[in-house]
Amino acid sequence: MDTLRFFLSYASSRLLLPAALLLPVFLLLRPRIPGGWGRTSAYYGLALYLSAVWIVCGLPDCRNACFEPRLNLVPFVRMWASPAEAALNILLFVPYGFVLPLLWKKFRDGRKMLAAGFFLSLFIELAELFSGVTDADDLILNTLGAWIGYLLACVLLLGSRRASDAMPGDGGAADRWAVYGAVFLVMFFLSPLIGPLLPGGIRS
Repeated sequence: MDTLRFFLSYASSRLLLPAALLLPVFLLLRPRIPGGWGRTSAYYGLALYLSAVWIVCGLPDCRNACFEPRLNLVPFVRMWASPAEAALNILLFVPYGFVLPLLWKKFRDGRKMLAAGFFLSLFIELAELFSGVTDADDLILNTLGAWIGYLLACVLLLGSRRASDAMPGDGGAADRWAVYGAVFLVMFFLSPLIGPLLPGGIRS
């Protein structure tokens, strides 16, 4: 529990600048997003979540990316040595698996949602070649977390007609890539470049 509190506090304190930088991006995108302010707000929330994942995972930015790979390619080793860390890796991706099926009907197909969780985790592990440890266990546990989130979304959609009607899942692929692109732009370029210029040298 102390580990979870630490990560939540760490991520939230460093999320303020990315949140401020993402806001005007989504205000500019709003006229192009079907569904008005409701869907735009949901996309902004997803972008904040992905930014928090970036921070918690310690992914590189344009100032500190350095190719120094540290690999753990043997699965099912570290997860048993550190159950708390394994649980955090699962929990980290539960929101991703929960939100995507609500916003995009494509991800109400379990296979596509599983693939989406896997490829996001794969992106993180490849990025960690430049900033951390690339770990096979993380890939497995993150994908499991996304699958658990997907199952929870299925329960919500099947159990509540009102929830299903409120989340029509009619977003397009362009919307989804706009969210990913905005997060990458802010987290890799803007936040690390603007942060040190602010009073106190605020960082992402």
